[in-house]
Amino acid sequence: MVRLTGETAAVTETAATTAILDSLRRVSWGAVMGGVVVALITHLLLSMLGVGIGVSTIEPATGDTPAAGAFSLVAALWWTASGIIASFVGGWIAARLSGALTASAALHGLVTWATTTMVVLFLLATAAGTLMGGALGFLGNTLSGMGEAAKVVAPQLGAAAQGPLGELRGEIEGAMQSGTPADRARTAAATIRVITKNDAPQTEQDQAAGGVAQLTGISQEEARDRLNQWRQTYQRNAAEIEAKARATAEATARTVSRGAFAAFVALLLGAAAGALGGHIGAPRAETVARLR
Repeated sequence: MVRLTGETAAVTETAATTAILDSLRRVSWGAVMGGVVVALITHLLLSMLGVGIGVSTIEPATGDTPAAGAFSLVAALWWTASGIIASFVGGWIAARLSGALTASAALHGLVTWATTTMVVLFLLATAAGTLMGGALGFLGNTLSGMGEAAKVVAPQLGAAAQGPLGELRGEIEGAMQSGTPADRARTAAATIRVITKNDAPQTEQDQAAGGVAQLTGISQEEARDRLNQWRQTYQRNAAEIEAKARATAEATARTVSRGAFAAFVALLLGAAAGALGGHIGAPRAETVARLR
């Protein structure tokens, strides 16, 4: 067994101290990039494994397939777990390649996690940007065509072409048994303008009632009552639509809030895993001093 003399021990201690100081002062970006590459590939492999397992649970023939909500939850958990494992592996690789000691190695693992996260976000943003660009192009063409049609159709008729108001327009036109199609369309448009405006002028109300009376074969007074009924139906439908819109907005806000908190926790766990991997992957001070 070889024993170290006092002078040799002092030299070894000095070398170890120098190694520690050098380790704390420098960052090995080559090691960090190596850890990033390994982390990305690890995440990709685990994600593909998750896709394979998930698809294998789908049974189109028998219909014995997990619910969409449960499937999405499991996929999100698998993605998070894959990211944590990949961060740990990437941090371990970066620390081992850097030759840094414990404290600096943990920081190398943390930097590797941060760089990997930035790369993943960039890739997601690029893919999302491509998809969004295509969707906006399609939407622009669609709106352009709608704009051309809107030049010859009143805005009220455009709004009345779909949804509950469209159904009400169909009811109004169905009540008119006489007159030409142009007369019925013109009277229906005037009626819709009246029932959808809270402060429609009296002259417009009289004209709409007169047109309805003429084309339905009822008296002016009965036509006014019919207009009031249609107005109440419109207001009731509008209130229902508004309530549904508010409920949808609240549900969306809750979903976004939960998603943001979940992403925060997932990123925090990934950072901890990267630092832990770096800490575990750090070589011992005696080994570094001996190599130096």
